[in-house]
Amino acid sequence: MLIEVVVSGLLAATTAISPSRPATVSWDEAREAIAACVCVESITHEAKEYFLPRAGSCEACRPAAPETTLSWAVARAYEAAVPVLISLKPPGLGEASRPGPGLALDERTLLAREAYLGHEPFLRLILGRLRAALAEAGTACSDCPEFAPRPPRHVAWSEYLPYLTAHVWPDPVVTPTGADESPAGERGHTFHICAGINGVAEMHDPDPHLVQAGFLGAFHTKEIGQMASAHLKTIIKEEPFIDLGDDDARTRYLRRRLSAEMARDAAVKVAVCRTLRGFAADIDLAVDGCEET
Repeated sequence: MLIEVVVSGLLAATTAISPSRPATVSWDEAREAIAACVCVESITHEAKEYFLPRAGSCEACRPAAPETTLSWAVARAYEAAVPVLISLKPPGLGEASRPGPGLALDERTLLAREAYLGHEPFLRLILGRLRAALAEAGTACSDCPEFAPRPPRHVAWSEYLPYLTAHVWPDPVVTPTGADESPAGERGHTFHICAGINGVAEMHDPDPHLVQAGFLGAFHTKEIGQMASAHLKTIIKEEPFIDLGDDDARTRYLRRRLSAEMARDAAVKVAVCRTLRGFAADIDLAVDGCEET
């Protein structure tokens, strides 16, 4: 999946502050500088072209120019926002990344910038961090939008859990075959965690807020990979799995069973609740039951 490309692009940041420090910057100036760090990149993967919106890739997206206090502060804000930023999917972003010809890259970039800059969760995420970076540099934004704090939405752990496990997604099982279609090697049993291809697609009318929180809990909890791997190794030794006769059935079995085992693992709850507490202010979500861990 291309999520690694997004993350690697977002992590680039600059650290030098220009000696020129204006007393204030305007929202128009800040908005332009924030938008300059959003662009769409064309990537070819397995002979297919993908259009990847990148928010926060300042060095890759914006034209080369001398560093200013504002451009430095914007890069700092994006860098600080990366952990949550990669989970945002502003409405309208799909048009910028829609496959096929018809839109030039610069047109796609304009659509991506409109999508991000028109998305309140994105503005909340960036502007607070931008203000902090500007203050560090001895300046401020005179008229940048301000958002009142929102009370957190409370959900039960049981309500959140399916969104977490949907992001720990076993890959399709493929049995290597020879020329006569008979098995010719060991099957691989793997899983991945990403914001794109996962079990959310199989949910009916998924809640976008919980989709985001599920991804953050799975992607940013370092213990999840080790826990899922341990459960997967046990599941593939189960007799019902061994007795299955085709790879599609094996794939469905792994996805159902891994989700169930992760859901009943108390250590998963402890680790993920710790992660979610770190993101509480940014995603305005409180998972009831996490306070017990």
